Order: sequence, then C-alpha cells, then structure tokens
Amino acid sequence: MKKILELILSIPWRIREGVFLLYFVLLTWMSLAPADTVNKYSFHFPYADKVIHFLVYGGLVLCARFAFPDPRHLRIKLWIVPLLALIYGALLDLLQGVLVRFHRSFEWSDIGANALGAIFFWYLASALLQDRTQDGGGKPPR
Repeated sequence: MKKILELILSIPWRIREGVFLLYFVLLTWMSLAPADTVNKYSFHFPYADKVIHFLVYGGLVLCARFAFPDPRHLRIKLWIVPLLALIYGALLDLLQGVLVRFHRSFEWSDIGANALGAIFFWYLASALLQDRTQDGGGKPPR
C-alpha cells in the first residue's frame, strides 16, 4: 500500500487537481443526465444504486484529498471536504427532483449513501496517509 501512495504522491499535484476536476464534471453530468443515459451503465442487484452512490462519493473525496499539494498535512479542518461533498450531493439530488422530465428523483437514501461514502473514504485516506494531526490543520506531527 505504501508503494501505491508513493506513486500517487509522485504525480504532480496540478495533474491530481485536474483528475479531481474531471471527476467532478463527470459526476455532475452523470447526476443530471437523463436516466436512460446512465441506466445502461448501472448494475442490477439489490441496492446497487446505493452502493454506487457510496462508492462514487467516496471516490469524490479521495480525488479531492489527493488534489491538495500535500494531502498528508492539510491546512483545513478535516470535516470540511466531506461536508462539502455532502452539500454538493444533496444539491444534485434536489436538482434531480426538479428535472422530473428526465425520470430522476430526489431520494433521502441517496444523500445518506453519499454521506456514508464521503465520510468513510475521507477517513480511510487519512488513515492511509497517516495524518495524525489533532485538528487536521496546520503543522505535521513531530
């Protein structure tokens, strides 16, 4: 696992930032595209939709985490990025509710799956990066 992290961190942060922006745009498009456009790419098993929400928003925060110049020692509070991902997901779900002609709808369970994925993967990334700062901001541990 350490070699994978070293490989990821060896990629210039501007490229990692670009990957995050591309992921963000793709997620926005897939969330607001007509249902028949994205349904052909979906899986068919119980709760597949919720599993996809969990993984997609987990991927969003992982991409966000690695888009920072030094993802090991962030200068922001640790809860900000998962919170922003949750707000973004809720906003997209609300927009789906408005765009009923596309057969998309607002679901609280989607927001819950988004939140669980964002929080789980954010803390997984923190553990993998061994971010041991007290409040997630400022100086690295001594």
